[in-house]
Parts: sequence; structure tokens; C-alpha cells
Amino acid sequence: MIAFDSDGCINCRLCEDVCSYHFAGSFKPAVAAIRLERPGKFLKISAQVCNLCEGLGEQMCVSVCPTEALLLAVLGSGQFVKFEQELCITCMACVEACPEEAVAYDEEAGSFNICDLCGGDPLCVKWCPEKVLWVEGVVGG
Repeated sequence: MIAFDSDGCINCRLCEDVCSYHFAGSFKPAVAAIRLERPGKFLKISAQVCNLCEGLGEQMCVSVCPTEALLLAVLGSGQFVKFEQELCITCMACVEACPEEAVAYDEEAGSFNICDLCGGDPLCVKWCPEKVLWVEGVVGG
């Protein structure tokens, strides 16, 4: 899972750009699997990214998917949610169930974008100039 240190974030939003490019092939932050939010000028920045429903004991998007288009996959010593596009019926249950609002739907492409850790080398982590993103349990976690 991706971890985030809001104290060091400069709100450059490069993480959103590289993530959206990974999924959509263009810089389209609205469909990134990570999104930054600053509720006010002097308030802390927060990051919405799939955290596997930490502390809830289940993965909400996976448990509500009626077609098993979402499933848990293992990468190294961690898990992530894997999306099987061909099984998806676009019911939007995963979007509604996600407590982190980390499931992005790209209406133009007709696909859901959920953090898949970029196959083990997350671009948001790799390209963060302030190094405030990391894979939990690997670097900085």
C-alpha cells in the first residue's frame, strides 16, 4: 500500500500526473488512482489512494463487486486490488463502497483505475520530488 507524509508535500501534484498517464495514457489527474486534496489554503494536504481498507478487516470494493472483477493480488510481501476489466459490468458499486474515494472511473475510456502499484514500481513514489510517498513496509514505512 502507498503511504503519504502530508507534512513534506508541496502539492506539486506530479503523483497525479504520472498515475493518470499510467492508466489513461495522458495527463488527466481526475482519473488518477491517487488524488491530493487540500481543503483550505493553510490546511494539510491529504492523499486518497487505495489503502486496502486498513483496519476494516476487508476490502470494501472487492467484497461488493458482483462479478469478481476486483480481487486481491499479492506483490512481494504486500497485497493490492487487481482489476479485471473484461469482468466489469460498470455497476459502480466499488466507487460507492470505497471509504477512501480511491476508485477513479474514467468515463471516456470506460474503465476503473485502482492502484495496482504499477506492477511493483509505483510511478507516484518514483517521481515524487519530495519523497513523501512510499510503499508501506518497504521504504520510509
